[in-house]
Amino acid sequence: METLSLYLLTFNCARTYIQPALFSEHLFSALPASSSIPDIFVLSLQELAPIGPAFLGGSFVTPYLNKFRQAVKLATVSKNKENGASEEEESEGSTYVNVVSRNVGLTGIMIFMKKSLVERIRGLEIAGVGVGLWDMSNKGAVGVRIRIATNESTGSRAHDEDELDEDRDEENDTITLTFLSAHLAPFEEALLLRNANWKAIVQNLIFDSPTTSLDKPSTTDEGAEDVPLLRGIPPSSSTPPDSPPSQIYTPNSHLFLSGDLNYRTSSTRPLPSSLSSFPKPTPSPSSPNHFTHLLPHDQLTTERHQNRTCHHLTEPPITFPPTYKYKPKHPSSTSPAVLTESSLLLNSSYPWSTHRWPSWCDRILYLPLPTTPSSPPASPSSIKIHTYTSLPLFLTSDHRPVALSLSIPNSPLLLPPDSTPNTHSAPFPITQDWRARRRAARRKEIVVGVLAYLGLTWEGNGVLVAVFVGGLGGWWVLRSLLLS
Repeated sequence: METLSLYLLTFNCARTYIQPALFSEHLFSALPASSSIPDIFVLSLQELAPIGPAFLGGSFVTPYLNKFRQAVKLATVSKNKENGASEEEESEGSTYVNVVSRNVGLTGIMIFMKKSLVERIRGLEIAGVGVGLWDMSNKGAVGVRIRIATNESTGSRAHDEDELDEDRDEENDTITLTFLSAHLAPFEEALLLRNANWKAIVQNLIFDSPTTSLDKPSTTDEGAEDVPLLRGIPPSSSTPPDSPPSQIYTPNSHLFLSGDLNYRTSSTRPLPSSLSSFPKPTPSPSSPNHFTHLLPHDQLTTERHQNRTCHHLTEPPITFPPTYKYKPKHPSSTSPAVLTESSLLLNSSYPWSTHRWPSWCDRILYLPLPTTPSSPPASPSSIKIHTYTSLPLFLTSDHRPVALSLSIPNSPLLLPPDSTPNTHSAPFPITQDWRARRRAARRKEIVVGVLAYLGLTWEGNGVLVAVFVGGLGGWWVLRSLLLS
C-alpha cells in the first residue's frame, strides 16, 4: 500500500437527529467515481446534540452518534454493492470499525477505519478544549491523534515487554495523523473573537495521555466509546517521561482541521439592499450573482494569508457555493427532505436566510508536507487532493456538509534537515494552567447540562414532574400521619 485514502466530512447538525437512510445516500457523494470506500473516514460534527445531553456527555449523546453509525453502515454497504465487492472482500476489510467517537460539549469527532487497517493502530490520543462562555464547550474543539504502522508486519501487536519496547522504538515504521474538529464563534462582526478562539485551541488542546499499542479499539457499533471526553483528566505523572504534553502542531505528524469555523464574507450584517447580490444557482461565473464574486471577501482566506489564524494550514480551491446560512422549509409530504445542487438549479434560487451573509463557514484544511530547497513542488510522495466540495442541503440544518477526499503517502512523515522551518511548529505556547482551566470549565458544563436537560427536554421535564408528584405525595402522607 503506497498511499492511504482519507475522507473527511464536516457537518453542523443544528442540535437535531439526522435521518440515517437519507444521509447515507449522499455520504460518499464526494468520492471519485468508481472508487472504493476510503481507508479512513473522519466525521467532524458541530452542534451535535442539544446543550443538555451534549454537556452531560456519555450515554446522553450516544443516540445522536448512533444515527451517524447507522448512516455510515448503510452508505458502506451501498458503496460496496456499487463496486461489486463480494461478501468475502467485505469481511476481509471493506467494512468499517468505529475506532473512536468523542465529544467535547457540542463538538464531536468520529473516526472509522477499514477492518484491515485497525490492527495496525499503534497508539491513540484524545484531547479537547472549550472556547465558549467561561471556557465551556458550547464552542470548542476535539482532537484525535493516531499512530498507524505503515505495513502489516510492523503493525502486529506485541505480546511481551521486549517486543513492546522494540515496537516503541520503531518510529520510522509508523505514520502519525492528527484530526481536529472545531467550532468557532459566530456572527459577522466576531472576526477577532474567531482568531482568539483559534489561539486558545492551539494553546489549550493538549495531548498528554498517550495509549500504548496494547490498547485495542472497540469494534462494536454501540455507545461504549462515548464516555465524556474529559470526565477524569489523568495527573501529569501518568504521562511517560519520553512523551511530554504536545499540541496539535507537532513534528512528524499530519494535521487535518475540519469544522464550522464560522468565518464570513462580511464584517457587518446584510442590509435589505444587499439581498439582490446574494448568490443564485447560475452556471456562469460572469453572472453578478455567481458565488465566486463573494470569494474575495472570505475572512478565513484573508486571515490565513495574514498569518492570523489556522497558521501554516492550506485549503484546496473552493468550487462550491456558500454553505451557510440557509433557511430551508421543513420537509413535508409534498417537499423533499434534501435539496441537491441540480434541484436548486431548477429552482433558480438558494433558500438563504436574509439576516446573514452567505458564507463558507464549513471548511476543511490540512498541513502541507514539508518542502526542501531541492524538492519539487509536487511528487509521488505529495498529498493528493481528489475532491473538495459540499454535499446537498439537508433540511434538518441551516448548513451544508462539506467533504474532502484525498490520499497521503503511506510512509512516516520525517522532517528533513533542510525543510521549510516552523511549518510544523505551534504558533503559540502551551498555556501552563490548561488542565486546571479545563477542569473548572467541566464543572460549569455539568451544572449547565443538568439544568438544560431538566428544563429543555421532555425526559428532563418528566423527571421534574416525577419529583414534584413524589414530593407532594410524601408531604400528604406525612401530614396525614401527623394529624392522625
